[in-house]
Amino acid sequence: MELRAWMMGAGAATAVGAVGAVSLTDTSEPPMQSLAPMKVEMASPPPVAAAPAIRDFDTEFCLPDLGPGASGCMSRAQLLKMDDHPVDRVTPSGEPRRRKLTMVHPSDFAVPEREVLTCTDFGELKSEGWGGMTTADQADESYFVRYCGLRSIARLASPARTSKFDPAGLSKRELDTIPAKDWPTLAEEGGTPDEPVLRQSPDEPRAWLADSSTLTMRIHDVALADFDEDGEAERLIFLAGRARGGTSGFASYALLEHMGGDMIRIRRVQLD
Repeated sequence: MELRAWMMGAGAATAVGAVGAVSLTDTSEPPMQSLAPMKVEMASPPPVAAAPAIRDFDTEFCLPDLGPGASGCMSRAQLLKMDDHPVDRVTPSGEPRRRKLTMVHPSDFAVPEREVLTCTDFGELKSEGWGGMTTADQADESYFVRYCGLRSIARLASPARTSKFDPAGLSKRELDTIPAKDWPTLAEEGGTPDEPVLRQSPDEPRAWLADSSTLTMRIHDVALADFDEDGEAERLIFLAGRARGGTSGFASYALLEHMGGDMIRIRRVQLD
């Protein structure tokens, strides 16, 4: 999958172009079309559905640095109550520490930078193409993506009628069925996809490490629910990484979807 779509920051297009042409073309077989991203608004998140089965539905969402403990697990009810101001920890005085983010205009650097404190403002600027410029800003942006994105995505979760996923969690078997073309890649045009080598994280039971010749990535198993109202369960993951030997980073939520048989596809979540 074209890496540009996963990139963060106003300089993403330049950063990707500097590394090399991005292509999903494989001359040995017909090209596989990427799944259209699922768009989720952060500036004006959708209301929780009024139907009792959805309104009262609760499931566990796990992502380190967001929830309590090392696993960062929270219930959907807890997520829906999270503040619009991203926080990352409690200060010695007992007060939550509010995160902030500096964002720059995507094309006109004469426009003054903006300091962002809320998910609402972050969603509005991100939808206009604003992003973090420095490495530190991109780290802050990644946190806003994790925090604000999960608040919005959790609103869409509903109980699935059926599920083909292992309820015990993301497994190597599931990951191995994903086509190589679905993974973020910097493969040269006309070359084969840069398929990653996968292994489970030694320190996080819900995380997997994925390394290719050009990228290093971490995949977090976040939640299992129906996120697109089709009755089928999707596995929500958070994928973050960067180009080897570079500073360009990417961070995004995505859905793993069963496509019939044993094939699982990656559908990126586009946060606006």
